[in-house]
This record gives sequence, structure tokens and C-alpha cells, in this order.
Amino acid sequence: MAGNFSQQGESLTHHKNQMKLFTAIATAAVIGASSITTAPAEAAGCYASTATREMETLMAGGATLKQAWNYSLKNGQVDGSDICWIKIKGYVRQYKLIKPYLYNAIFS
Repeated sequence: MAGNFSQQGESLTHHKNQMKLFTAIATAAVIGASSITTAPAEAAGCYASTATREMETLMAGGATLKQAWNYSLKNGQVDGSDICWIKIKGYVRQYKLIKPYLYNAIFS
């Protein structure tokens, strides 16, 4: 095999370096593609965990419960259904100590 590379003017080392470069590019492409996710606005459903986290962050920054809910609705994190609201309330109730702004707004 080494004889074939030397006949083409390439060394085995040059070929190995090309393969390493190809592998690095392929790996970067796979990693990049795996980080692409469907935006919740496109998927429109009830993502109680995501919505709770976003609502808590907004309310910690000074937003009202209504503003935080509308943000989650607009961004497709919630579908506006009663069941979705129940899921969020259940999620918030489980995390009373780490989600105090949302907890207090919902249950106070």
C-alpha cells in the first residue's frame, strides 16, 4: 500500500493527515447538527419544564405572571390548554424552593 502512495507523489503521512482532517470536519458536522433542535414555536405543545423555567426567569426579572404566560404561549412552550396549565402548576409545586417567584404568583 505504501508503494501506491509514493507512486502518486503522496506519502503515507500526508494521507493520514488528510484523513485526520476529514475526520475532524465530519465530527464537527455531526456535533453541529446534533445541537440543532426544533424550536418550540414550530412544535407548539405543552413543554411544562421549559415553560416553567422561562416563566421563572422572566418573573425573577420583574415580569408579571400574565406576561410570563403570554411569552411562553407566543414561543410555543405552552399550548394554552387547561391541561398544560395544570402540568405547569404541578411542576412548580414540586419545585417550591427553587421556583419561588412563579410559585408565589400561582399559589398566593
